[in-house]
Amino acid sequence: MTDPQLLLGDGRLARLRTEIRDPRAAQFHRLLDQCDYYTTENPPKEHPEASITYLGPASAGFALAYRLTDQPQFLAQARRWIAAAVSYPHWGRAHLPDHDLDAGWLLLHGLGLAYDWLRDALPAPEITALREKLILQADRIYRYAVETEGQWWSSSYWQNHNWICYAGLLTAGYALRDEHPAAKDWSARAVDNFRTVSKMLPADGSDSEGIVYWRYGVPWLAIAFDLIADQDGVDLFESCAFLRRTFFYRLHQSLPGWEHIVDHGDCHDRRSGHSLALYHKLASAYRIPQAQWLAEHVREHFLGREWHESGVKPGVRAGGLSGIALVRPDRAG
Repeated sequence: MTDPQLLLGDGRLARLRTEIRDPRAAQFHRLLDQCDYYTTENPPKEHPEASITYLGPASAGFALAYRLTDQPQFLAQARRWIAAAVSYPHWGRAHLPDHDLDAGWLLLHGLGLAYDWLRDALPAPEITALREKLILQADRIYRYAVETEGQWWSSSYWQNHNWICYAGLLTAGYALRDEHPAAKDWSARAVDNFRTVSKMLPADGSDSEGIVYWRYGVPWLAIAFDLIADQDGVDLFESCAFLRRTFFYRLHQSLPGWEHIVDHGDCHDRRSGHSLALYHKLASAYRIPQAQWLAEHVREHFLGREWHESGVKPGVRAGGLSGIALVRPDRAG
């Protein structure tokens, strides 16, 4: 089986397979916990009224676990979750079907990663169905972005819908650009968008949407920047003053004890404030030891309660795979 290209290429997969025994053991155990959880869940046979975003991280999480371990049960579970997502004629029902968060927030991203990571492992009919579904959904969201520029998330550079939808489009574009000519347009548009985002966000690292949406949205900037560096060699971390300082904005929105947050902005509750993957990435990219400390502190003391009590769904559990997938070895700190 050949190495994947997205985030796990250039020998990185082999390094991670060794590192999960020691330096990344905690992140690996979190990934396995996520897989255990989704193994007991059944994706809906028909698209529910509620969000389906969790199908993306479930699929990608199982795909990553399989590539790290070669254990066939993870591949079987990935196939089950991918098949459910592919079967829905549209992605999203409650708000802007095919054109907003359900389509971009981890279905294009999660299934784009799963496609790249499992390209050689899935049966031919299944990889073909997944490829065709990704092309269909990416084309829908790309066309919407072009047609609505200046009206909604397509050019709302400071807003989480922009970051999430373009991160999904970016992932699908990179996953398919050697197989589908239009995919290069998807990724190019997304890269141009993130270049603009990196310049327009507040240099002090503050987020007007508040900490709950900071935790919900800002990790997608790190995800996108990491993919862009991985695939195009363009380092947006270096030029983005917002990301360089945003951890300290988050830190100063903590209540005593670090577990709860100040509830200003668009806030669901006082607990939905932590992103271990983002803390680790900011620590790595900008050499911030406080971010590394807080990630470990949250993992050891608060994570279980936030899983169960967070008011944001699917919540922090869905980001389990990112603790491994976002920290590039050349930036490890």
